Amino acid sequence: MSSTKKYVAYALGEIILVVVGILVALQINNWNEYSKHHELALKYLKDVRTDLVRDTSVFSSTLTSIDQIKEFKKWGLKQENFVNYDIRYLESIISSKYFNITSNDQAFQRMNDPNVMNVLEFDSVFTSINTYYTFYQDYLSSFNDWDKQSSLKESDFWYLQGINEIDFTAPEDSILFLQDEAVRKQLLEQRVLSIEGRNYVKMSLLRVTTIEGIYKRQLETAKRLLSRIEKALESKA
Repeated sequence: MSSTKKYVAYALGEIILVVVGILVALQINNWNEYSKHHELALKYLKDVRTDLVRDTSVFSSTLTSIDQIKEFKKWGLKQENFVNYDIRYLESIISSKYFNITSNDQAFQRMNDPNVMNVLEFDSVFTSINTYYTFYQDYLSSFNDWDKQSSLKESDFWYLQGINEIDFTAPEDSILFLQDEAVRKQLLEQRVLSIEGRNYVKMSLLRVTTIEGIYKRQLETAKRLLSRIEKALESKA
């Protein structure tokens, strides 16, 4: 009986050692996997930060351009005539430019490893990133589409009416006009000052004001997300 007990004790000891060894190996493997995912998570955050810096710059400069367009249209609506102004002022008032600015999502598109996205300490940040590049991006795209379609309608009114010859070329192209510039200006001025023309300028002003608000919202969202990422990265520095 004594030898049997010793054998059983020895066997149990061997089993315990094997189990402990397996558990240690699993723990080491889990730690290595976590470390790998953690490092990749940091890389994702840095890449997204780079894209967001670009976004804030692009949206800021675009908003400056939109503000200039708005002011020109407002100024034009206050004028009773354009006798003392060059035709270029009229062409600026009727500008139907649209921007179609979107968020740069190159880094987000590479974030396809769920194990990395679920790293616990970055979980809330990755949730915010996902929201920015899905919900807010879809929202932005919808308004960009609306802006483009509205802009094209404005272009049809101003440039396809067959009344005055239009100028859409660069100065160096020097394309000959068959219509005298004074005549072009007079006809365009009449159209701008007409009720229909003024209504189109007003609708254009509403369009650019609306898209300005959408871009401002996207800019502020990008700034907040950028701040969260910066704090997350600083805490691991």
